[in-house]
Amino acid sequence: MKEKSKFNFLRMGQFSYLSLSIFNTNNLWESASSCAFSFIFSFIPVVMIIISACIGLLKKFPNILAYILKLGDMFKSIYDITPIVNEMLQAREVNLMTLFLAFWIIWMARKLFMSIMQSITQIFHSVTENRSFINQILTFAGEFLLVVIVILLVVMSFVLQQILDLPVIKQIQETINIVIKPKTNLFATIIVYSIFFIFVTFVYRFASGTKPRLRLCVFYSFLCNVSFFFVSYFITLTINVSNYNFLYGAISTLIMLMLKVYMFFILFLLFAQMIYVTQFFDILLWGEVYLLPTYEEKNIIDASRRVLFIKPTIVKNKNKIIEKEPNQVIFTKGEAVNEVFYLEKGSICVNFDKEIKYYNSGSFICDIQCILNKPHEGTAFALTKCRLITISENDFKELLQRNSAAAKKAISQISEYTENLNIQDY
Repeated sequence: MKEKSKFNFLRMGQFSYLSLSIFNTNNLWESASSCAFSFIFSFIPVVMIIISACIGLLKKFPNILAYILKLGDMFKSIYDITPIVNEMLQAREVNLMTLFLAFWIIWMARKLFMSIMQSITQIFHSVTENRSFINQILTFAGEFLLVVIVILLVVMSFVLQQILDLPVIKQIQETINIVIKPKTNLFATIIVYSIFFIFVTFVYRFASGTKPRLRLCVFYSFLCNVSFFFVSYFITLTINVSNYNFLYGAISTLIMLMLKVYMFFILFLLFAQMIYVTQFFDILLWGEVYLLPTYEEKNIIDASRRVLFIKPTIVKNKNKIIEKEPNQVIFTKGEAVNEVFYLEKGSICVNFDKEIKYYNSGSFICDIQCILNKPHEGTAFALTKCRLITISENDFKELLQRNSAAAKKAISQISEYTENLNIQDY
């Protein structure tokens, strides 16, 4: 049980490091800023599309109109929807200018969804093919889905509030001494977070292009929403908006909104990055192990990386583990190279024709021969009791394809290997 806990802790540390380091490498801080700006840019067009889509419903059911306007009062400091609703309700005919404005509104609303698609592509770029046409379809599908979700949730919350206001329900409440008071703010909060949850799940599932499992998308979407709820609550609790009102006046609310939106997209992209790491954990981990600094590097960061990754936690197939006693042969000269060896523990030596090379724990062996499709050029012996992990040729080459830093290191080693061959021939 103790070993299992240690194993889980190590794996969690590796997962967290990979997620955060790749997040930083992909420069997703800037992508979150772009999405936050696009949200402000597209907020009014999206609201106009939603109102236009349900305008027929509003005309037939005035009570829903009053309920929507009441919900809109929560965001009145950001954008007052009352004038635009009244204008749309009074519109009687469709002319060329109306069609042009409708097209312009839909086009402007795309800014947010395009920024989201670009950010998702930034995360999954190494495994996602060029899908510009599909991305365009997903952009419009995202707009349509958002409109449908908002309308359905607003109608459902309205119906629920009407049910709670029925005399029969109130009589039941009085009988069992329970009073349920519908609160517009509570319903609005539920609507907003329900929209976030459904939309984020949709983006994680379909926009990535890697087909992650639905339950994985639901899980990380739930974590994203819960995290944002607490972050938003913390911002509201700790920052005094009145201070910004004194400095910036009316735009202080917009500043606070931008901060919350930016934090939402930080979390949104971070959990998307975690989906990527979850899907390709094995390859990413081997890439990090391949890039581990040598023991000559003495700084704290490199030492911490060695402690974290020197023992991979991904070997489930026992056939990939080789354990040798001192003086036992690991491979012989002339054998075909079908795999790369990672020396997890112990020391070995490889006897070449003109030299002997020694390898300690943390070393990769036969990686150059694997890339160049060459046979073993020497015979390897275990110097101490050692443990090796084998990586198949296909897995190792896939690692190089998906990790540019690992590929760069491999090219450097091949260059050094070729240079040594030329010196020996000379």
